[in-house]
Amino acid sequence: LQMEPAYSLLLAWAVLGHRLTLRRVLSAAVLLAGITCAVTGPSKRDPLGIAMLLLTPMAWQLSHLIVLRRLRDATPELLTGARYAWGGIWLGLGAWLYALAADHPLLPASLSAAQLPALALQGVVLAYGGTMLWYQAIARLDLARATAIVVPSIPLLSLATAFAIVGEVPSARQLLGLGLVALGVLSFVRAPHAVETRERVPTQT
Repeated sequence: LQMEPAYSLLLAWAVLGHRLTLRRVLSAAVLLAGITCAVTGPSKRDPLGIAMLLLTPMAWQLSHLIVLRRLRDATPELLTGARYAWGGIWLGLGAWLYALAADHPLLPASLSAAQLPALALQGVVLAYGGTMLWYQAIARLDLARATAIVVPSIPLLSLATAFAIVGEVPSARQLLGLGLVALGVLSFVRAPHAVETRERVPTQT
């Protein structure tokens, strides 16, 4: 996930025509340095798993480019509804077919009917609400700037939440890394809006 600022910076330059300013490149480098410092350490390496993780944000960034280049006039409400309506239909159908083929129940036995409202709330509040806010944001901010503000903020929020709720104390290395992340995010927050050098593709809603 934390590779998204680098992807968005390059894709916004290549596809949307946003200039690669020195400030943006240096800010992204500070972000990545901080993220690397905060999350790396002695652990078992899985090259295939790492490659799949590095490719995942690229798929997300390509979906944002489709919105910004070809669905410019679509409202955030329409984009969010389409994303979750179509995604819900196809993923639900896939889950049902997999359950039939594997001969196991669609819902785990440990999930009770009383938990279904909480499950629905999880999707509505955390998924739908977050996506709606994201589309509202990229309608107002350029893609690289919005991504560099939102994505690296996740480790900062998780650090504060983990400390407040479960009492996890970060190490000195993590604090150093997150301090660099905070500097990189602040640089993008205060940076000017990117100016596009090419016209977007006009479409009808």
